[in-house]
Amino acid sequence: MTSKEWRDNKIRLGICTSCWAPAKKGLKQCEKCLDKYRKIVLKYQAYKIQNGKCKRCGKDKPADRQNRNLCKSCANKQVIRAREKFYERVAKGLCVWCGAKREDLSLKGCTLCTNDKVRREKVRGIRAKDIILDRYGRVCACCGESNIEFLTIDHIDGNGATHRKTDRSAKDLKRWLINAGLPDGFRTLCFNCNAAKSTGKQCPHLNAKVVQGSD
Repeated sequence: MTSKEWRDNKIRLGICTSCWAPAKKGLKQCEKCLDKYRKIVLKYQAYKIQNGKCKRCGKDKPADRQNRNLCKSCANKQVIRAREKFYERVAKGLCVWCGAKREDLSLKGCTLCTNDKVRREKVRGIRAKDIILDRYGRVCACCGESNIEFLTIDHIDGNGATHRKTDRSAKDLKRWLINAGLPDGFRTLCFNCNAAKSTGKQCPHLNAKVVQGSD
């Protein structure tokens, strides 16, 4: 019996291909061997990243991708594989994240993954907002509002719509700001002042200040 036939028999019997323990359901190895393999892979990937190489193929990355973990070729392949896996699971009525059966076909994922995704996105959004407000200020530059729930980020030049049209990634402004290194040209405003400014008119708070100053 060849080593390949021996391995195939272990897979068919549900036995770990690295040891003789029962394999994890749907996989070829037991949990202990999987953890050992993950640690080796992560350690090797960290070594490649530290040396300026793509963590997948190990090739040198160009200068414009030194802040990324993957080279352009591997990044494109990853996107294609993820897209294919996504549509395959959608067609089979499975959760796009864990592969379990979806209870509600109107959702992309199972109930557990959907709730977990909402929770993680909420936490990620709160952390991102804290980082951004530390850079641009924690009070409205117009009225002085300091309640974080009421604060947002404003394009000082008023070119927010143009920015979103020319750069699609700017639709998620918090993520764009962090990826861009929190550049100049932005400030903190409350939602009221930002909405008033978006009409093309001067914020009522500034008009009130002008009237008080003239008195």
